[in-house]
Amino acid sequence: MLDNDSFNMMVDYWQEVIGNTTGRWCPRCGHDENKRFGFTKAQAQRFRCKHCGVTFTKKAHSQQATDRCAELLQWLESHSEKKPETVLGLSATQIDRCFDAMQQEAISQLVLQPPEERVATITYRMPFKGGWCWIMISCGLGSGRVLWLTPMCIPLCLPETGRYSALTMADRDIPNDISGIDLAVFKENQFILRSQFDRLNIGECHSTSKRYTFALPVLTAHTHFNLLCKLGHGQSLHSLEHEVFLRGACITQFSDAVKNRNTALYYFVGRPKGKEKLKRTQRVGWWKNLWREYCTEDGNKFAFSLLCGKELSSQEQVQDISLGAAQDFVDFIMPYQSVFGKMVLQRAICLLGFLAVRFNEIRQGEK
Repeated sequence: MLDNDSFNMMVDYWQEVIGNTTGRWCPRCGHDENKRFGFTKAQAQRFRCKHCGVTFTKKAHSQQATDRCAELLQWLESHSEKKPETVLGLSATQIDRCFDAMQQEAISQLVLQPPEERVATITYRMPFKGGWCWIMISCGLGSGRVLWLTPMCIPLCLPETGRYSALTMADRDIPNDISGIDLAVFKENQFILRSQFDRLNIGECHSTSKRYTFALPVLTAHTHFNLLCKLGHGQSLHSLEHEVFLRGACITQFSDAVKNRNTALYYFVGRPKGKEKLKRTQRVGWWKNLWREYCTEDGNKFAFSLLCGKELSSQEQVQDISLGAAQDFVDFIMPYQSVFGKMVLQRAICLLGFLAVRFNEIRQGEK
């Protein structure tokens, strides 16, 4: 059962962040119809929401913090074992301001991208100094760009029912050399063994700041798809990593598109690389979804299942709807794993957003 209080708090938080960072949404009601409404004494542009009448101003970061970001990036690329404060000769507060500036720029860049009809969504287990943070990642199937990232940790005090706890039954490790359909069966069995379907165990999570809360993964998933829908993405197709509650979160938050536009949803396990050949089909799980297992020329196996919507047309290839774009981004950030692991949580989240923008720039340059 979805904890609506926690869900609404999480959506309101991101709505406020996006509204204050970009001016695109009203930070109070979330409507995107606003007009320019003069300037503040500091000559910052003020906006007024046409729906609820609230006035707001885009949050600005100091030019000094922006200028120092270049030095911070040099430290990052050097993979230095020393702390940035030591290398750059700045205080922890000054470094935090640089990371905040990076995050604001990342949010602006991600939010202001054009909508994409087809989306691939996966999860990422990000290390930080104190534990792990579960992240939802969505990329456009057409452009390959990162569209949005939603971490399970936010600076809110959520109700107890919405908080993540590592005191849940751990999911078993995935066996090696398992085929695509067998992997789908294994994941379905993991789901059945959980005490609650949303109690996914990703390990210990601790934050030095008491104002941060780790939300249940299922709440993070609902929040993520809610924001994707508001940003205009994913109206015709979703390819999802096979985690059972992602299906429900996606269908719930895109209910109008699923009902009215016959939006297609696919589950994927494995990664298509090279020319594929259909090996076998099998119905799996409570819902008896039909899974198709393929094998590529190099022996790599993967499988996918249509959850709802239209089948692939004769012109479409499996690679066109696979999770490849999102998996490419995870591959891109893997060299920074050790850096994430030495950072406090908020800095790690800011860095992840910055890397998403850098990845998008590289993708754009390849077009």
